[in-house]
Amino acid sequence: MPTSRGTHHLPREVPHVCCKSLVGFGAVQRRGGYGIILTMGYLTETAEGVILNVRAQPRSSKAGIDGLLGDAVKVRIKCAPVDGKANKELVETLADEFGIAKSSVVFKSGETSKQKRLLLRGVSAADVERKLKGEK
Repeated sequence: MPTSRGTHHLPREVPHVCCKSLVGFGAVQRRGGYGIILTMGYLTETAEGVILNVRAQPRSSKAGIDGLLGDAVKVRIKCAPVDGKANKELVETLADEFGIAKSSVVFKSGETSKQKRLLLRGVSAADVERKLKGEK
């Protein structure tokens, strides 16, 4: 929207594209004091770390990250979703994959659903991108 000086600006709540290297992934940066640094379809980078959208697949033959599935990261886990065992294994799997402590993986939502949002403290969007590409 034009201002009195003839320049354009974005309101605080409107996202705008940031890193050119991440544009292909749908990356946007939000302005304002919301604590959000970077948003992609499957993750949100915050000052604490990354909030990851996860699609859990219980009763799998092996555990680990299995790439993207829509706007979520597909994570295979061996346990059945009974008495929180699958959630515990999901936390362990993500902690092992990203080399962080289990206490650094925190549920934000979806503890009783296959679609979950987890905060990975100390992990960056670049770390997640490398892991999804199969790099170490």
